[in-house]
Amino acid sequence: RSDKTLFFDPTLSISRGSEAGEDQKRNLKIKKQTNLNLTLVIDLDETLIHYPDEFLKENEYKLNLSKLEIRPYCFEFLKTMSKYYEIIIFTAANQTYADPIIDLIDKEKVVSYRLYRQHMSVYQSDSIKDLSILDRDLNKMIIIDNTPSNFKLQKENGIYIKTWKNDVKDDSLENLAKILIEIAKINPNDVRPYIKEIQEFSDSLYESTEEFSLHESFSLREHI
Repeated sequence: RSDKTLFFDPTLSISRGSEAGEDQKRNLKIKKQTNLNLTLVIDLDETLIHYPDEFLKENEYKLNLSKLEIRPYCFEFLKTMSKYYEIIIFTAANQTYADPIIDLIDKEKVVSYRLYRQHMSVYQSDSIKDLSILDRDLNKMIIIDNTPSNFKLQKENGIYIKTWKNDVKDDSLENLAKILIEIAKINPNDVRPYIKEIQEFSDSLYESTEEFSLHESFSLREHI
């Protein structure tokens, strides 16, 4: 895969009104690099990796990659998911910070596109990740993020994964992969009813004060 498929030229952040009217939308028009029907949008910080704040200089992103902490099963997760989904990493971080990290964790070059802070939208005074700008069928999209407010415009597409920092015994990605594979094998016309079942396993799914561990929802495999 050529390098140009791994990057997307930055655009200005997109301001969205409280109702997010159609006339306010601005699509990125990025072509799919795969024939796979489903798209998986994955957050970076505290979802796939953790970079300790103490190693970031004030107002600068000078990375020491030896200090980077990588969530267990991260490499396998990306590789396995790429067999079933188009993979897009969408981070709230800036590109200078994110690219060296993605270069490191995407050893198999399975990430089709990278989106950064400048691709985020403003909705009800919050910065969010608006999936509609990707110009994909929302029925076929899933976003994984440890910050539920990031996908609050499309809650029905979002799976909240618990925030990760340095727990070497964490198995959330490995467990999540099992659910995502089951969904992909079904290849439904709309993934959102399946996501809803995952969400309903925790009343605190969208509450920032509590954590939701995805492995608790694994009996869902019996239903999907």
